[in-house]
Amino acid sequence: MARPVQPAFSKSPILFADRIALDDLPERSLVRIAHGFWRGLTPEPDIPARSDFDATDVPRKIMPWVFLHEVVRYEDGTLDYRCKLMGTSAVAMIGFDPTGHLNTEYYSAPSLRYLNDSLDEVVRQGVPSFWKAGVLHSRLDSVAIWRGIFPLASDRKTVDKILGIGEPRPDTGSTK
Repeated sequence: MARPVQPAFSKSPILFADRIALDDLPERSLVRIAHGFWRGLTPEPDIPARSDFDATDVPRKIMPWVFLHEVVRYEDGTLDYRCKLMGTSAVAMIGFDPTGHLNTEYYSAPSLRYLNDSLDEVVRQGVPSFWKAGVLHSRLDSVAIWRGIFPLASDRKTVDKILGIGEPRPDTGSTK
């Protein structure tokens, strides 16, 4: 599999996102399980829709770590994301529950750009992306995670929701 182009999302030594290929994830990664779930919703090349599943269909093992965002499109072409669901383990990790709020209501630069840049990319390309990342943590400087971001599209073409997962990596800490 070809290596993805690396966008410049690194913002600090503790807040970074390095794009990786699906094959770079550990074999038993929860992100791989999420990818299998997402891809199993509808045949390629269509993008799955949120209506293709309900929360009880999501594999139990990944549910505490998943998030669901609605894409908010502004007239000037900018995007924002409203959190529709944040798994309990993800909430515990970041230290707050952003459900019901826009990313711009909870995050400020550089965290906002770090988060929205990777989501924007998935919306514009309509394909999943995979990341080795460092995210802010409620009690530590940061935690190292594997992250998967998966597009959802009601019309099977235009991304209007994002399904994602952030799974803590065993090599946690404040460095890449």
